[in-house]
Amino acid sequence: MSDLNIVGIRLDDRSDHASSVQKVLTNYGDQIVGRFGIPTPDKQDGLIAVVIEAESSDVQCLTDDLRKIDGVIANSLNL
Repeated sequence: MSDLNIVGIRLDDRSDHASSVQKVLTNYGDQIVGRFGIPTPDKQDGLIAVVIEAESSDVQCLTDDLRKIDGVIANSLNL
């Protein structure tokens, strides 16, 4: 059964890692319901919140794929 989840993503050095994060998110695009991103005040880092409706195994795969990117921290919350 699919559940709603929030995946929080923290990027260090946005300019270096944003394209890699975008590629991962595109792979899960059919399950992503919404996305909200903001830069840190100094514009160097970023925070993205993704709402995804998916099986827990898919959410874990997304989180794992994001964690493989150097400079990225990702965690999920099931609602």
